[in-house]
Amino acid sequence: MAYMVGGSDRAFETGKPPFETSVSNITHCGAVGMGMRAKLVHQIIIAVNRLAAFEGMRVGLEAGLSKDILQKIIHEGGAQSRVADDWFTRTSGGHARPLYNKDLTLGIDFAAGLGIELPGAILAKQHLNDIVS
Repeated sequence: MAYMVGGSDRAFETGKPPFETSVSNITHCGAVGMGMRAKLVHQIIIAVNRLAAFEGMRVGLEAGLSKDILQKIIHEGGAQSRVADDWFTRTSGGHARPLYNKDLTLGIDFAAGLGIELPGAILAKQHLNDIVS
């Protein structure tokens, strides 16, 4: 887990101690609102990575590869990611789907406001039931 925080340098330093009680990864992202923007970018990337892992793992399992072999070849190759490394062992819990949906909706809308289309994020949002367990 990580915190992405926006605000003045002084506000960040003043507010940092309570954050440090729960995580060690705390990044000051700039002015007010920049922490939320960073979080949306982060969630978009995670969701698209989860979609890629879901599709690849599904094909591999259906093709007869074992979970152990899939994890080894993916971890040791160019497809390696924390998402793929933890695919068979990590679960988000049922509460995660609504949060992913919210964050992806906000991220897609934010990008659209910048004139950017996110077809991968849109597709990931459509497949949340498959990619978030």
